[in-house]
Amino acid sequence: PRSAAGAALALGLAGSRAAVPKLLLAFRTHDAGLGAAICRALGLLADPEAVEPLLVALKAGFVATDVCRALGRIGDARAQPALTRALRHPEEKVRAEAARALGLLEAGPPPPTLKALRKGLEDKSPRVRLSAAIALFEHGDEDAGRRLLQVLAAARGKAARVASPEARAKA
Repeated sequence: PRSAAGAALALGLAGSRAAVPKLLLAFRTHDAGLGAAICRALGLLADPEAVEPLLVALKAGFVATDVCRALGRIGDARAQPALTRALRHPEEKVRAEAARALGLLEAGPPPPTLKALRKGLEDKSPRVRLSAAIALFEHGDEDAGRRLLQVLAAARGKAARVASPEARAKA
């Protein structure tokens, strides 16, 4: 699987869309490492033919973070409903990538997606809040810029507290 993963990634880096059918055939794997590499390749190739198989994989929970990233790079609006549902995923990385992907989609998000992204601004994870703010900002939400600055300031403040000599002494 390791050499197959390298080959899949090389196909994506080569930029040959002729490889998409072969990558989709190989995507039927149960190997997460190979699946993640194929997602990276499909995202690099950004071929809309990959959207439906990626949506099936996302629904099944297979390499969900990588699937969200690939769907965002492809930018096809068909991914919007599934990515919106992924904002409720139990894993922080999946929620963050789903928000990020929604910001990359060509079509402006419909009201339910905007509502879900705004709810992402309240997520317990700073990573998800940041991704949601960026996605909203990418789609012209003026308030998202202010929220983005708040998230960044809070993260900077936390990093400064963790790095302070007083915080290290308490650890």
